[in-house]
Amino acid sequence: MVTEIVRASGHAAGSVPSPARLLSRLGRNCPLVVLRAPHGFGKSALVTGWLESGPSTGYLGVRIPPPNRPTDTDGYWELIAARLLSAGAVGPEHVRPGSEPWADTVRHALEDTSTPVRLALERVDLVDAPDLEQQILDLVEACHHVDVVVTMTGRPIFADSHLMDPAHDLLDGDSLSFARDDIRHLFSENGLDLHEEEIDLVRRLTGGLPSLMPSALRVTAELPALPHRLEILERYLAAAVTAQIRTTILADPRVAPRREFLLTTSTAHTLSSEVAAFLGGGPNSISHLEALESSGVVEHLGTTAKGDFWRLPSAVRAALLEAQREAGIDPGADLTRLSQYHLDRNDKAAALRCAAEAEAWPAVVRLLTTRWYELLGSDLTAVREAIFKLPESVITAYPRLREGRELLAGLDGAVTGHVPELEHQDKLDETSTIRTGSHRAIMLRLAGEYTRAAAVTRQVGEILDRALADQPDEQITYGLAFTRLQRGLTYQLDGNFGASIGELVRAHQLGRSRGIDFTARNSAYNIALSWALVGEPQRAQEWLAHQRDGSTTDSMTERLVEVGGHAARALVALDTLDIDSARAALGRLQRLPPVTELWPFVVYARCRYAIASADPHIGLRALDQCSEPRSRARGSFVTALLDAIEIEVHLADGNAWRAIQLAESTPKNTPWSVAASARARFVTGDHDAAIVTCRRFNWFSGPYTRPHLEALVVEAAALYSTGNEKAAVQPWTQACGISERTGIRSTFLTVPRHVVAALHDLTGSSSHHVTEALASRSAEYYPAALSFPALTERENEILAGLAEGLTSREIASKLVISPATVKSFRTSLYGKLGVHTRRDAVDTGRRLGIVASPADPPARAHFQSPRP
Repeated sequence: MVTEIVRASGHAAGSVPSPARLLSRLGRNCPLVVLRAPHGFGKSALVTGWLESGPSTGYLGVRIPPPNRPTDTDGYWELIAARLLSAGAVGPEHVRPGSEPWADTVRHALEDTSTPVRLALERVDLVDAPDLEQQILDLVEACHHVDVVVTMTGRPIFADSHLMDPAHDLLDGDSLSFARDDIRHLFSENGLDLHEEEIDLVRRLTGGLPSLMPSALRVTAELPALPHRLEILERYLAAAVTAQIRTTILADPRVAPRREFLLTTSTAHTLSSEVAAFLGGGPNSISHLEALESSGVVEHLGTTAKGDFWRLPSAVRAALLEAQREAGIDPGADLTRLSQYHLDRNDKAAALRCAAEAEAWPAVVRLLTTRWYELLGSDLTAVREAIFKLPESVITAYPRLREGRELLAGLDGAVTGHVPELEHQDKLDETSTIRTGSHRAIMLRLAGEYTRAAAVTRQVGEILDRALADQPDEQITYGLAFTRLQRGLTYQLDGNFGASIGELVRAHQLGRSRGIDFTARNSAYNIALSWALVGEPQRAQEWLAHQRDGSTTDSMTERLVEVGGHAARALVALDTLDIDSARAALGRLQRLPPVTELWPFVVYARCRYAIASADPHIGLRALDQCSEPRSRARGSFVTALLDAIEIEVHLADGNAWRAIQLAESTPKNTPWSVAASARARFVTGDHDAAIVTCRRFNWFSGPYTRPHLEALVVEAAALYSTGNEKAAVQPWTQACGISERTGIRSTFLTVPRHVVAALHDLTGSSSHHVTEALASRSAEYYPAALSFPALTERENEILAGLAEGLTSREIASKLVISPATVKSFRTSLYGKLGVHTRRDAVDTGRRLGIVASPADPPARAHFQSPRP
């Protein structure tokens, strides 16, 4: 079954189709994509899928296979010219040898043709061509109809990803690995529905290595339903993975001369030349590592002040550790020695990781009890893994460690008492000020004081920038990745997405280069969430694909890391009308960890799903459940975001009164509140007010793509509804352009379909996304029109008195008016509500939200009457 499906997909036997997210990423018509990863990461399969999908988008695919003999620059470009000619991408008249260098010939030939070409250059690291990088860049710069994908295992060209053009892309081993969702989809496509524990097991044992997926499919398919199936699957799959790695990657003739080096140094999670030499790799460790990188066995992680770092794929390392045991080597003893080595060099997180894996409990206890806060700041994942691995007997002997484990397992997120002010800088050195200020910002953020936390973060940032510019010492730089992550989260919750993404990108780079997986993954997930919140689903998807899955344990820490990713996936799916995927992503957020700082974004995603799935009560429940943290939130952005989505949930529920009440009381100073308030006016028939509201915000003052798109659609619909069809063309055309660029389709379901269809015809738009929205089976998100009774202030007071159970005489006494006046206003009130009795008046008032329901949260119970 597995072989049949693999062959049917067009891939060679022994490989699996690349995940759809990767094919989508390559299919963005990016001028240049570099695939750089060790062997086994599916680079060729991904290239095949990319080339095969070319004709459907009008592209001609041309593959340049790896050179099978030493080739110089000119010889390589001559090979490219011959392949292009054979594929029909260029004609014989364009390829005339001898007149100029072959690189120029190919570029000029492609310039002279109009055929869109996808050009795959495989294993360019086998070409002895130091000028190849610039020649490729010249080609994509000159030929806008040519997209190039380059594959390699080492870094002969495009060595520094930070120097790449922003329009170009790099996919490394982390990006190419199969994530849990990829594994779930692959197995499902092969008729195998795995339990979550089995998916976690496959991810852990294979490390997500694409080349190991066929073995995982085969072992799983052949294993019947048995008692203790998970334990049996683990044993069989571990054996299959180890055997495959030994007979493929480790049996490669180019690796054989360095097999002893690999066996000796695989003890380390992350390798540098110094670590390799310490483990017995010899004086030529750096040349061994560079050769293994070129041979596609290890992956370069980056260069820091401490030097270059490499990493073995986790499955390869596991196979080598097993080989150590078979050779009579005790990995535990080497890990203990390596732990002390890292400790001597002040790398306490690496020391802790090695000591925990070696089960050297005295060393683990010593590190955790003496360096707790420092370790939390540098590598929370290492702390979590170590403290949860400690035997119960050790935990019992050290109550402080039990407290620490309980802290990681069950923090409730509530911050009580006074958060101390940041001490003035002249009272502390810069390092202490940075640490104290960062801690205070986190505490303020946990307390819901988002605006104050952001202010402190900016203050600390100025000190941090000065410190980094002035010969940074190890104390400052050691926890920099964690500091950047925390700064990014603070800015995100304050709604400053530009600053947030900048800090999180730096945190991700630092986390990757220093092997701090918690920081790297957390940063990637939250970058994706930021892009998803502003309405850039394609950019969000890239970061979701870019992140690297870490531990699959169900600890609080791991679930906290994933919150941003699942929320981002839900928002991206909702933007593209993929309700099923949104439901699945939100399903992973049903059981949130006690400390979930991203709760406003989870609530926002749940409310958007409620609207899209025509079940607004899901959103009302989500808003009700967050009433306590919402009442504590002190930040204009979080308040505006939740007020805006509450307006929209009430509109979807048909409750125009409460929507208008909120729209009246919500300041129109954020893009989300402006878009929601404009929608409330449009749905309730006040089209002129809707138009004015849409235009009262400077949409180009920040990255506000989705709310801008929503406001444009509302404005165009309101203009059309008032008979001003000519004026509606401009905002509608602009909205279609934003939709086509970003991939957002859902916004076109937020106004009546007949209005969308009319605007579509009026402008002659060719927007595919409008067509998809019109053809979708999804219901319109909001009623076409809603009305509500416009009560006067006195009628509101009479209704409130009736709801309290007061008699007419008691209401008259309270309001200092006569009973006859109460009767007159009550008659008018009943007429506006369309009722005849006190009970019906109160019930109708509660249904419309005019008076508070007994179940309403106290903080949200009172609403001012809207202006007539």
